[in-house]
Amino acid sequence: MGAKRAGSNGWTVGDLAQASGLSQRVLRHWEQLGLVTPARNPAGHRRYGPSEITRLYQALALRQADLRLGQIKTLLDAGDPGSAVT
Repeated sequence: MGAKRAGSNGWTVGDLAQASGLSQRVLRHWEQLGLVTPARNPAGHRRYGPSEITRLYQALALRQADLRLGQIKTLLDAGDPGSAVT
């Protein structure tokens, strides 16, 4: 990932959008669908930690395999998606 981590509290939505190539709008949409669930700081700003970033990149890999977002959420919620795409 090319963007710098935004402090010790995780990545901001803007940093993660830039690093992942997704728009901030897509990240927020995926949050609404439950694909990623960033923590919130006291001001209510999203902060993505290592587990959320890992889940995001798993979702991206599954999306590139032409799975629908609902299918991706089901796989990610069930456990390791690696076995589903190999």
